[in-house]
Amino acid sequence: MSLNQIALPAKSIRVTNHIHHKRWQQGHRVKSLSSKFTTIAAILNNPELLLMKTFVYWWSYDRLVGRTNTGTPELYQYLKNAFRKLDENSDKIPGAGHQVEESVDSVRRQLERGDEDNWALETDPYLVFDLRSGRDFNHESGQARLGGIIEVCDGEYEMFSSSLILAIQHPTDDDGGSLPEGLDHCCIETGTEEKDEQYDAGYNFYHILERFHWDIDTGDDADDRKPVCHFQSGGKVSGSAFNDSYEKHHYCSNGLDKPRIPHPPMEPILVFNMLINQYESLESFNQAQWDGIVKEGETALWEPYYNSTHGMVSTDSSVMDLMQPSPQETG
Repeated sequence: MSLNQIALPAKSIRVTNHIHHKRWQQGHRVKSLSSKFTTIAAILNNPELLLMKTFVYWWSYDRLVGRTNTGTPELYQYLKNAFRKLDENSDKIPGAGHQVEESVDSVRRQLERGDEDNWALETDPYLVFDLRSGRDFNHESGQARLGGIIEVCDGEYEMFSSSLILAIQHPTDDDGGSLPEGLDHCCIETGTEEKDEQYDAGYNFYHILERFHWDIDTGDDADDRKPVCHFQSGGKVSGSAFNDSYEKHHYCSNGLDKPRIPHPPMEPILVFNMLINQYESLESFNQAQWDGIVKEGETALWEPYYNSTHGMVSTDSSVMDLMQPSPQETG
C-alpha cells in the first residue's frame, strides 16, 4: 500500500503535479485533491504501521512547504508589503527602467485583487536591473533578469516557481566589441558573431551566462524523482524574460534537466534580497525597513521547511527519500 492510500488527519492532503501548459515552461502546477477518511487501521490490521506511515507522509510534503493553512496567508501579506516597498523605491535599483516599474506595479495590483486564500503573482515582464561586483562584473556590464510565478487557490499552492538569469549585453564595435576581461563562456565567439547581425537589425543583443530556478514541485511521474523543494541550474527561458520587439539573446543550454538540489523555497523577493547581499551595485537598496520585510518572507517559507527537515532527521527513513513527492495513486 502506498503512502497516498493512507488516511491523514483533517486537512492533510495528497498532492499531484502536472506541467503548466498555459504559462511558463519552467513552472510546474501542484494540484491538490482531498483525501477521504477510511478505516485504514482495520485494513492494515497494524495501527503502529499506520501511525508511522502517516507521520512519514506528514513530514514529507505538507509541513515541508508550510501547508498548515497558515503559510499561504502569511506569504500573501508579506508579498503585498514587499512589492509595495519595491514599487516605492524602484528608482534606487541601478539600471531599472520602465520594465521594472511596469512589472512591479503589475504584481502589486495582482496581489491587491486577491485575498489570503486565493491570489496570484506573475512577473511579466521580468524585473531587469544592472549588476556590478569586483569579481564578476567589474565593468558594470552585468544584468539580472528576475521572474516568478505563484498561484494559490483555496489556500493551496497550485504553482510556485522563481527564476534568475545572469546576462551581459554584448558591446558594439563602437564600444570596443569585446567582452569584459575575466568573462568566458563556451560559445562566446558564436554569440559575438550573432551580435553583429542582431545589432545591424536594430536589436539589443544579450548573452545569457547562467540561468537558475527554484520550484515547489511534487511530480506525478514515479520515475522522475526529485526533491519537492529544489534548486536547478539551466532550463528553458521564459518568453517574459526578453522583449522580442527590441531584444534578442544567445543561450547555450546543454539540455540537462538534473540534478535538482534540495533547497528551501525562494520567491522573487528572496532571490532579489540574495543579490542585494552579494552585489555592490545593489547596496543602496539594503535598508533597515527592507530587512524587516524580508524576514517575514523567510519566516513564512523557511520556518516550515527547516522545521520539517529537522523532523525528517528524527525518523528512520532517509531524509532525501522523504523530500521526494509521494507517488501518484493509481487505480
